[in-house]
Amino acid sequence: IIPTLLASLLLFIACSSEKEQPQTNPNALPKVQLALNWFPEAEHGGFYAAQVHGYYKKQGVQVEILGGGPNAPIIQRVATDAVAFGVTNADDVLYARAQQVPVVALMAPYQINPRCIMVHESSGIKDIAKIENITLAMSQRPAFSHYLRWKYPLTGVNIVPYPGNVTQFLMDDNFAQQGYIFSESFVAKSKGGDPLSLLVADIGFNPYASVLIATEETISTKTELVEAVVRASVKGWAQYL
Repeated sequence: IIPTLLASLLLFIACSSEKEQPQTNPNALPKVQLALNWFPEAEHGGFYAAQVHGYYKKQGVQVEILGGGPNAPIIQRVATDAVAFGVTNADDVLYARAQQVPVVALMAPYQINPRCIMVHESSGIKDIAKIENITLAMSQRPAFSHYLRWKYPLTGVNIVPYPGNVTQFLMDDNFAQQGYIFSESFVAKSKGGDPLSLLVADIGFNPYASVLIATEETISTKTELVEAVVRASVKGWAQYL
C-alpha cells in the first residue's frame, strides 16, 4: 500500500500546476467518463463545477459524469475499464487493494468525512455512543457500519436497511439513519424535520470521501490525461467550495 500511496502523492504533486492546454475544437477533445458512487448530490459538486465552468475542456478533455445509486459497483467499473474514472470512498479503495484490484486514489476533496448518523433532536441523543432503543437505518456493507457495531453495543437498536431517502425519518421520531451532513440532514430540515447530525468522524472513523480513482494502467499509459482530469477536478472543487 505504501508504494501506491507514494505514487498517488507524486502524481498529485505533479498535477498541482495551474497550466492549461491550448484551446481546441471541443469535438476533437478526448472523451472520458467519470462514474459517481451515488445519485448526483452535494458531495459531488466540485466535479460538476469543473464541468460547468469548462475546466475539463480547458485542460483538453471532455468528461461525462455518470450518476450512480445504491451499491453502485464503482470499483468494478473502473477496474474493468468500463469507465476511466470513478468516485468512491477511501476505505473502499483500501479494501480493493487488499483484494489485488489495481485502483489508485488520485485526489480527495474533503479533509473530514461527512458521513453522519442522523437522529431526531427531540430524542435527546447527543452522541453516537448513546444511541440505543431506536430503529437505525444503515447499509450493512460499508466499513463504517461494521466499525459502529464493533465500537458500541447499540443496546436495543433495530438495524434496518438504509432506505435512500428521509421519508421514514420524517414519519417516525424513534427512527435514525445514516447520511451525509450536507445531504440527508439538509433535506430533512427543509421538509420540516428536526435532524441532528452526529459525525462518524468524531468517533474515530474518518477515511477520505468522494475520492477520484483510476487504474494503475490508466495512470501509466495515459498520464497526461489523468493529470488533466485531476488538475481540472481540483480547480472545480476550489471553485465549488
